[in-house]
Amino acid sequence: HWRRFDPAVPVDLDCYCDGSTSYGVGLSIQGRERAYPLRDDLKGRTDIKIVEALALELALLTVIALGHTDCTLLIHTDNTAVLGAFKKGKMASEEPNKVIQRVAKHEQRARIAVQLEWVDTLNQRADAASRGKSTSNLPRLPTCAMEPDLAQWFDDSW
Repeated sequence: HWRRFDPAVPVDLDCYCDGSTSYGVGLSIQGRERAYPLRDDLKGRTDIKIVEALALELALLTVIALGHTDCTLLIHTDNTAVLGAFKKGKMASEEPNKVIQRVAKHEQRARIAVQLEWVDTLNQRADAASRGKSTSNLPRLPTCAMEPDLAQWFDDSW
């Protein structure tokens, strides 16, 4: 696992990720947004820890798609379970743990050290997108390349 040993100042791209079991994943990065709806058969049936972990994975992949590498990256989340699991490097549940392991692989590949920061739900800029609502006429983030183990969770994004 790749990690920096010097305390690098994190790059703050105004990156927020959020998940909702009733809709899916929402991202807000640098004033742009994207929503990834869960497949219909998964809505309301998927553990929130899985959806929030998927949100973190999609946020990291989107930042990489935007061309960022070789940095410490600040990502905001309102999910304390994912925040704690990420710091420990594992989650107690099998499926979200698989996602956290994939996040570590993406970090290593792009030489990015993710630094998660908790944000309260009222200041969670990705909340509306995670519920399928556009916050305004914000420009859309690009889609990121998804391997099958990630893509299997989602319908087409907007």
